[in-house]
Amino acid sequence: MPANPLLWPGPTFLAAYLMLAVLVVLGFRVWLKERMARRADPALEGTLLSDPYALAYLRGGAQEVVRVAAFMLLDRELLKVDAQRKVVAAPFADTSGLREIERQVLARFQTPTSMFTFLAQQAWAEDVCKDYREGLVRSGMLNGPDPTVSAVYWGLVVAMVGLAIVKVAHALAEGRSNVLFLSGAAILFWVFLRPWRRRMTPRGTQALQEQQVLMAGLRRGSPKRMRRNKDDVVWVASVFGLAGLTVTAFPALAYLGYTSAPAGAGGAGASSGGSTSSTGCGGGSADSGSSSGGSGCGGCGGGGGD
Repeated sequence: MPANPLLWPGPTFLAAYLMLAVLVVLGFRVWLKERMARRADPALEGTLLSDPYALAYLRGGAQEVVRVAAFMLLDRELLKVDAQRKVVAAPFADTSGLREIERQVLARFQTPTSMFTFLAQQAWAEDVCKDYREGLVRSGMLNGPDPTVSAVYWGLVVAMVGLAIVKVAHALAEGRSNVLFLSGAAILFWVFLRPWRRRMTPRGTQALQEQQVLMAGLRRGSPKRMRRNKDDVVWVASVFGLAGLTVTAFPALAYLGYTSAPAGAGGAGASSGGSTSSTGCGGGSADSGSSSGGSGCGGCGGGGGD
């Protein structure tokens, strides 16, 4: 057999290419897992998992954090809805006992603002939630920017896909047109190498799923019992999304675009704009362990200005 792989027969080259691709993908994943484990801070993970809003960020990002915080303020009547269906902070609101993110959201409503406008302020949401993002990245539960990983990833993609392209060009130059399998193998290699680009790491997915198991009984329990402790409400909302609650028991959900629907243990408990969603008004969550998808914003002052 020729020493130059480009001169190998098509089936032989394809078999060797597939074996090499499997080894590269497995090797990359092992290296990435070990790198993430070395960089993670286990002590920080425990601190983050004691804050429900950190779990809300883990599940759905900054927009989900401010959405849950706004709901909690509405539910506690620290936010009011005026005659124009705009939301404003209640006068002389008692802010004792509020978490910092709740104080930030409350301050945003010092002047009447539509909920649609508030939830559309993505840059502000990312800014006030940057500590959650940085902490979750440092704890190893979220993927963050890593120039080394990016360089290795794209280097492998260029090398393997480039090898396939060169072989295909060589085959076509020799008058052979049966290059479909090799092209498919190159695409499959790229697809299987991509999982590192997911927002949530396996460690983060496991942490969220464990919290969902712990909170499952609370979610299925009586809303009256849940209301006895406001922290129970924020934990369920953060871990499962606002779909873990019902409009019947929590009317404040209506101002976030939800309509009444029964909450089941295995499904969404509220829907918006006629479509089921775990994030309500115009949002979505990412990765496994959370529901994804957007929904239209009904409810409170859709699209009005400040």
